Amino acid sequence: MLIGEGIRSAIAAKLKSIFLDVTVYKEKIEQGVRYPHFFILPINTSHERDLGPRGWIYYQVNIRYRLPQDFNSKYGELEQMGTDLMWALDTITVAGFPLRGRDMNYQIVDGVLQFFINFRMRIKQEQEMKDKMETLTNSAEIKEED
Repeated sequence: MLIGEGIRSAIAAKLKSIFLDVTVYKEKIEQGVRYPHFFILPINTSHERDLGPRGWIYYQVNIRYRLPQDFNSKYGELEQMGTDLMWALDTITVAGFPLRGRDMNYQIVDGVLQFFINFRMRIKQEQEMKDKMETLTNSAEIKEED
């Protein structure tokens, strides 16, 4: 499974299980948008090497929450949703392993809640199997003294 897709799917599953009356979109929406909705938008993915075949993947996500209309009078509702998302996405499950959300923050821009969250996942790169030790040939001779 791709890491980014796994994280987006885990976020979508968590949001669907908690906010039952809100539609969750992971892909671009062409038409027929339903309100209220979440839109999960990946922002940045980076990789950091560690010793050996191990490393870290950093995955930053923007979750947008949009109300139908008259958003100016519902600023409090958007603010409450930002706080609820902090609690809801504290931990998600990706491929059977818990993953903790980090550096969460939100802002409200033009009536849309912009919720930002980072995930850090430990990875191990697959390496081709090689023999750890090649054949060793040992020989010994007795040196005769004159």
